[in-house]
Amino acid sequence: MSLAHPLTAKQSKRARSLLKWNIQDVVSRSAIIKKRLEQFEHSQLTLMKSENDDLVKLYTKQGIAFHRSGEVSLSAPKQVTTTSQGSNVYEVEMPSYDARLVQGEDTPDEPAQENTASGT
Repeated sequence: MSLAHPLTAKQSKRARSLLKWNIQDVVSRSAIIKKRLEQFEHSQLTLMKSENDDLVKLYTKQGIAFHRSGEVSLSAPKQVTTTSQGSNVYEVEMPSYDARLVQGEDTPDEPAQENTASGT
């Protein structure tokens, strides 16, 4: 994966915020070292191309979009299920869920919270 614009510290922080991830969440899902991610997000170092590409791939698989303007947004992620049959491993793309769930909006299956206070 080749990028026209490298990921910025601000974009990485924003992507983590949208996903509600902390630094350890990113480290556990990628090949980047915790100290390097921390330094990068504090603008103390520049990522190597492989680290940059790894982070962008991780974030985009989770539905993060990086725009030329520098903005970062969240849409429904690509869901992939890995199954194995004998020695063969298959990745099957699953239908995406509604992005409103990620953004904290009520789901149709959840009842609206009612005000139960009564004056009588």
